[in-house]
Amino acid sequence: MSTSSIHQLLVSLGERPTKKRVQALIKKCDADNNGSINLQEFLNGQKAMLRHEDSFVPGDEDNGHDLDHIISSFGTLDGDGDGKISVDDLEGLLSTAGGNLSRSEAFRIINAGDLDGDGMLNIHEFVELSRNPKYTDISWRLRSGFRAIVVIGGPGSGKGLLCERLVKKANVDHLSSGDLLRDEVASGSALGKSCLETMQEGKLLPSSTVMAMLKKNMAGSPGHYVALDGFPRSADNCRDFEDIMGLPELAIYIDVSDDVMVERILKRGIESGRADDNEETAKERLKTFHLQGKPTLDYLRNSGVPVYTLDGTQTPDHVWLQLINCNTPLTKRIVTNRD
Repeated sequence: MSTSSIHQLLVSLGERPTKKRVQALIKKCDADNNGSINLQEFLNGQKAMLRHEDSFVPGDEDNGHDLDHIISSFGTLDGDGDGKISVDDLEGLLSTAGGNLSRSEAFRIINAGDLDGDGMLNIHEFVELSRNPKYTDISWRLRSGFRAIVVIGGPGSGKGLLCERLVKKANVDHLSSGDLLRDEVASGSALGKSCLETMQEGKLLPSSTVMAMLKKNMAGSPGHYVALDGFPRSADNCRDFEDIMGLPELAIYIDVSDDVMVERILKRGIESGRADDNEETAKERLKTFHLQGKPTLDYLRNSGVPVYTLDGTQTPDHVWLQLINCNTPLTKRIVTNRD
């Protein structure tokens, strides 16, 4: 493991590690002094790596940096926005390290930190629990937690524009499967070349390919809401995501007619020069979307995921207002952070 790998690991476990923190770990665990950590060195030093309290050295000027992240995480974990974290808030919570919290785990976490006996965690109890060396395993489970929002719509429906506003107005992270794939294509890798052929044909990529890229990138979003744009695109995608990560918090469906989507795609192709934004490919992508879109929405609804439909033929401002008027925990986050 290199310096960057260790930094990425700590981030996925809910830390905002400083350069000093990473260097201290390498010094502590790098037995052969080669500047990196091998498997045996990692196993020998894993307790030090997973001890979040190492970031809270008395008098250390970096303490406030990580404390700010803990406090910010509290707002994400408080699912119903009532100022306290309950078992219901934690059950099903996704983790950047993979998997999701069971109800029994949620009870264990609440019981460990509940100092006043009300069956919930307030902000002070949450901070104390996160920094208590006795509960290192609980700390990283809490601090690596995140909530996923699925944004669904056909090509040119405005998913990207809506996600941009979620990033600016609600401090939501945005992961676009299309952008991740285009980055892979631009890298010139064998995977990128294979993805390009599939994308140009307007077909869906294997779910395993997209999940691997998403999981890698979601590891950088502990304590956040994450808007997934362009995935899942099928019921099979939904099953794969649920098996690996768990269920998303909610889904937003942007409903737009085919004519409007084709018009937008062609305009975008002229402006951006994207190779896959042409009429032939657009029609093929719409055909694929209609074939897979309804089963995707049905799967989410049947799994208990709330699905909110927005009229995407309206202006971006009006689409945004529709979302604000939805009664969801995310809506409260938007209103709270609105200028």
